[in-house]
Amino acid sequence: MRSQNGVLAKAAARYLAKYAETPLTGEKTLLRPVLRSDLPRLAQWDRDDEITALMGHKFAGLDGDVETWYRRVLTDRRLRALGIETLDGKLIGEVELDRIDWRTHAGELRVLIGDRAYRGAGYGRDALLTFLRLAFSRWRFRTVYLRVYRHNTRAVRLYRSLGFVPVGVLSPAARRDDPGEILLMSLSRHRFLQLAGEDPGTERQEH
Repeated sequence: MRSQNGVLAKAAARYLAKYAETPLTGEKTLLRPVLRSDLPRLAQWDRDDEITALMGHKFAGLDGDVETWYRRVLTDRRLRALGIETLDGKLIGEVELDRIDWRTHAGELRVLIGDRAYRGAGYGRDALLTFLRLAFSRWRFRTVYLRVYRHNTRAVRLYRSLGFVPVGVLSPAARRDDPGEILLMSLSRHRFLQLAGEDPGTERQEH
């Protein structure tokens, strides 16, 4: 157990150091490493019926274990996650790329504004712009994709405004509680940087 804790401590130090040099600040939000002290808040949001109706349960595949997810954040190269704070330091959400394939430089985007007081006020869009700039410019991802329920029209409009385009529809699973069709949407690095007015050929790469 002591050896495992030591490994996790070193992984946590590397994770914190990765984002220490460059502030990831937008007009309304700041992205920073997820801290262990954030986990109770993340677990609370995962029990919010309004959130789960639109996004499902974040930790469902982990038997509801937020600690298991956090170990992945610290140690799994296929997952990169950051907390979303207001500029005055309040944690309001989380954004991540999961299922990362470093051979194709593609990953699945997930974003959550968990604090209800900050939904629909531009905080999610601001955080996404900062995170996508990080993914495409510094990490040099070629493709970022996401899944969103078709009936979540606010989210679909947001993703379209950022350049995501629908590329497919996933039919409802064969279970009674499935809320409907899921859109698969995708955004290429070239398209994002063009829309942002940046040169797709000048950014540095960081893994």
